[in-house]
Amino acid sequence: MNFEHKLGFALVPHEDDQKKIYELSDILNKNLDLGFRVTPESAIPHITGFQGIFADIEMIKIRLNTLNFSFLDRNQSIQGLSLWAQKIIFLDYKNTQLLRQFHQLIIDTFEKGTDYQGTSADPQNFDGITSGQQAAFDMTGYPFYGDEFLPHTTMAHLQKAQSQEEKSSLNQFIKRSSIGDTIEFIKVVIFEVEALGKSTNILWEKDLA
Repeated sequence: MNFEHKLGFALVPHEDDQKKIYELSDILNKNLDLGFRVTPESAIPHITGFQGIFADIEMIKIRLNTLNFSFLDRNQSIQGLSLWAQKIIFLDYKNTQLLRQFHQLIIDTFEKGTDYQGTSADPQNFDGITSGQQAAFDMTGYPFYGDEFLPHTTMAHLQKAQSQEEKSSLNQFIKRSSIGDTIEFIKVVIFEVEALGKSTNILWEKDLA
């Protein structure tokens, strides 16, 4: 079987809120030494529910069309900015039961299929992550699997790792932006996973009720 489709299952915000996320990315870029960052050219902002490598994308789409996502809240509460793996900046959301339900629904539907390969769609070396995240990554190729699920939008990668003390200042940049307290998510999508968090190609989408 030919495993060639690197896919992410995700929630995508309203265009107005995408613009606010890009604005926050611009603020980070003006104040920090960044490599990759989310921009209109590099990534569509999203919350990933799961990602992996699959063989039959058409079967994935057929299965997705049978799923009911009406349980999801469109508005997700922002928890703040954080630094993960010492150099990746996340915009974190409240880890609600409904977001965990979305994550579990994707796992239950696709992980056990014969068309899924349990390796990373975006292989990287992560320093300073928890033992649980490392175990999840080793097992599935996704560090936020199961109990380790962490709803977030990847904002940027720092050029150099930062200390614990330095990361505490990240939330000052939210206060300089117009992002507010919530982000409205309006679609479930699958996208092509590209290197270092890039995501520009949506392959399937469904509007949330």
